Amino acid sequence: MSLHFKKLLSFVIPTTNDPRVLETIASIISSNGWSPKDCEIIVVVNNCPKHFYENLLREVNSYNLRNNIKILYLKNGNIAKARNMGIKTANGQYIIHIDSDCKIAPEYIKKLKEYLFNENFLIGRGAVRFVPVNNPFSKANCELKELVYFSRKEIAYTPNLIVRKDIYDKVGLFDEKLFHGEDTEWSQRLKNFGIFPKFLNDLIVEHVDHKSIFKIITTYFHYGIGRAYRFKKILSDDKLSFNEKCKVYYRLFNEIPNLSSINSFISKAIILFLYLVRNIGVCYGVVKWSVLK
Repeated sequence: MSLHFKKLLSFVIPTTNDPRVLETIASIISSNGWSPKDCEIIVVVNNCPKHFYENLLREVNSYNLRNNIKILYLKNGNIAKARNMGIKTANGQYIIHIDSDCKIAPEYIKKLKEYLFNENFLIGRGAVRFVPVNNPFSKANCELKELVYFSRKEIAYTPNLIVRKDIYDKVGLFDEKLFHGEDTEWSQRLKNFGIFPKFLNDLIVEHVDHKSIFKIITTYFHYGIGRAYRFKKILSDDKLSFNEKCKVYYRLFNEIPNLSSINSFISKAIILFLYLVRNIGVCYGVVKWSVLK
């Protein structure tokens, strides 16, 4: 595979005052296959006080990898804007999207390089091990995320996503109006171009859940708003018949996965509650159609 970029791999990590991002960085530079010659890390600190960015910058300077770890600051941003800033800054042929609450496996980079030198694929999706914290909401949330993540392999979920950079020229960047669900909206555009991720189940990322139950609940509310935004785009198609629009509205509020593999009654009840919260977010988004431009 001929390389036309300065680097092969660019890890893009958006974060909002999450100190765990240091663990994410450490897991990358300690992974077998990391090399300053062909790897770089770009952290985009967004929507938080500048002192977190400055402290992170000091911490990262201790690694003596200034040319390979870039810390960017986006004062008034969101996760989509942060991802896009990272993509635009990246020198790599491939962008690897990792969240700041994730850690990559020790053999991740070595295995990824082997994949890339054997097959020049457009988009790859690795596996995620969802790690709950010590409360039933987190346990249920991780069970749900695992169920959705591994049953919907056509979605380009960003906790572990490898994208050849030139694809963004064709499909576009992430929609910066979205605060949540930017990856599923981008996946729809991929689908429109007939592009689907290659699933790479031995590229593993460990994803630690939120400790705050309130954070888990509000995240699902925002998922609902993002869902309303994405479906508004579909419903804006004048060619849709009335029957087709009814089917779209049904999908908008439904699409709950089969929970038969969830053994705990408590987990099932929490998952259904989280979907109720999501649908409240959907209702809010539908009421605010005019705002969702």
